[in-house]
Amino acid sequence: MATVTVGCKWGPGLNIRIGAFHEITVTDRFGGFRQEKQWRPEKTIAIKGPNQKGAIQTQDGYALTHGVDADEFALWLDANKDLDLVRNGLIKAHEKPNELRAMTREGRETKTGIEPLALDDKGRMVDARIPKPASGGGIQTERIGELAA
Repeated sequence: MATVTVGCKWGPGLNIRIGAFHEITVTDRFGGFRQEKQWRPEKTIAIKGPNQKGAIQTQDGYALTHGVDADEFALWLDANKDLDLVRNGLIKAHEKPNELRAMTREGRETKTGIEPLALDDKGRMVDARIPKPASGGGIQTERIGELAA
């Protein structure tokens, strides 16, 4: 069984589920029966994230999970190729940990969107999404009565 080391930059980590479709018999609204396919998880693999307890080994913001079955991870990766986590490179895997180090170095600056806000030298939160206050001190707003004019 080949194994890979998985690097995950998603803070809380994730549990990936491997499963298959099974035929089940269900009743329809008229009292009859029909066959349907239902997906059922068969195995769950815990992938550590950098903010998770027990994520001791990290590099370039990616937490490393060693010993993940390569075939199962490839199956999950193929089934979830359209997931933002996969498309943006927040989860990567390789058989050799040294090769994974080079892959995580490329994604060092990639943002996940759940990082804590940056602080300036005075300890105030800094975020580009928050408008800068005007010279008067507070954020300028319009009064509701003036909007109709």
